[in-house]
Amino acid sequence: MLFRTNHTLDYGIKGLRTTTKILKEDSLIQIGAYISEEESKEFYIFEKNGIKIGFLSYTYGTNGIPIPKPWMVKLIALEETKKDIEKARPLCDFIIVALHFGIEYERYPNKEQKKIVKKICEMGADMIIGSHPHVIQPVEFIEVDNRKIFVAYSLGNFFVASEKDIRIPELC
Repeated sequence: MLFRTNHTLDYGIKGLRTTTKILKEDSLIQIGAYISEEESKEFYIFEKNGIKIGFLSYTYGTNGIPIPKPWMVKLIALEETKKDIEKARPLCDFIIVALHFGIEYERYPNKEQKKIVKKICEMGADMIIGSHPHVIQPVEFIEVDNRKIFVAYSLGNFFVASEKDIRIPELC
């Protein structure tokens, strides 16, 4: 499974189409970037042992590259996120929201990350998994309406070629 990032359009529409084609050929799922408007309206739902888990994915931006069609890349836009969660909720037992956000190499979430996470928890997400900072950021449970929502602000780098290769030895 691949959640989309700020690099989704680095190679334009052709790059997105090629990536999507290769992922599909390898039976990998991508969430948060689409080559058709119809596809962008669907939710990926994984079912295991009768439990339906829905996945939503959003990114903060595309490095200044204009998005040719508004449905191609799901940006973090709270009103749209709320609509997506409301549409997915009747279809799922559990909703995971992936957010590509935060400041690179910062070890702690900033105020904006915390604000976004709190609002998405209030919208009904059951889990939030973050990425982008390239380092592991804290995890916490946020309590909303007697529910505890697991939040991982950034999972860090599992596999990356970067000038700043920051790893935590205990995890390697």
